[in-house]
Amino acid sequence: MELLLPQFEASLNLSEVRLSLVNGSMDSMPEALRLLGDVLKILDMQLLCVVDGLHWLDDRTTNSVLADLVDTLRNGKTKMLFTTTGRSACLQCESSRTEKFTIESLNPRGSDVRLSEQTLTLQDRAT
Repeated sequence: MELLLPQFEASLNLSEVRLSLVNGSMDSMPEALRLLGDVLKILDMQLLCVVDGLHWLDDRTTNSVLADLVDTLRNGKTKMLFTTTGRSACLQCESSRTEKFTIESLNPRGSDVRLSEQTLTLQDRAT
């Protein structure tokens, strides 16, 4: 919400009452995701959203919430990058084969993962 203008007009409900419904509990996640989706719709720019360590959140009890998060970010003006150690059950279901990039191991000298418009590529730092 920090990216919104200090004052703007929108039919969006950003009242204190609505914001207070988002309290960090799992029960408030549906409202938090609706609020995030509403804010993403009125932003005047594209965002890059990085969720690092999704595996810490990914289990049977969070699958539907994480799927809703992916869907909310997909419907906004966002480019997404999720990182996990190992496979994510949620991302296995919610992303296509072309959206996945797996790194089995990195060069011991070190490598950088570079994002481009179409693909992820590995670039060796030594070159």
